[in-house]
Amino acid sequence: MSETGTDNSFRLPRTSEDSVSKLPALKVLMAMGWEYLSPREALAARGGRTGEVLLVEVLAKWLRENNRAGHGDGGEPFSEANIAAAIDALREETGDPLIVTNERLTDLLALGKAMRQVVQGSAKSFQLRYIDWDGAERDGRGRNVFHV
Repeated sequence: MSETGTDNSFRLPRTSEDSVSKLPALKVLMAMGWEYLSPREALAARGGRTGEVLLVEVLAKWLRENNRAGHGDGGEPFSEANIAAAIDALREETGDPLIVTNERLTDLLALGKAMRQVVQGSAKSFQLRYIDWDGAERDGRGRNVFHV
């Protein structure tokens, strides 16, 4: 209160990180098709390990469903060993500076990883993709799965 008895106080705008950046970002991502996971759900999806950044079961399921070793629409599913190797490639700790690691992971996500697989009795390398770049052309969204 001022000396005149009037209330000159004012409310400061909410400027916490949650209200200013996190919540608006979440709203945008969810509008783009990302699925929100509560902190509890995210921890469970990471196998209860706080140091795990990947939702391994979600990723493994997506890799199985969206990749085939072969040409065209045919082909065989990638082996479980190749699915595990694709996931491990994302986890690989190289000890490189962060910028080098960032570049490596960006290339891996964008380009995929060549995996050796036996198809019809012959061992060949086939590209395993982490991102369905063609899906958006088919249905406007693609088959990519995003969680935040």
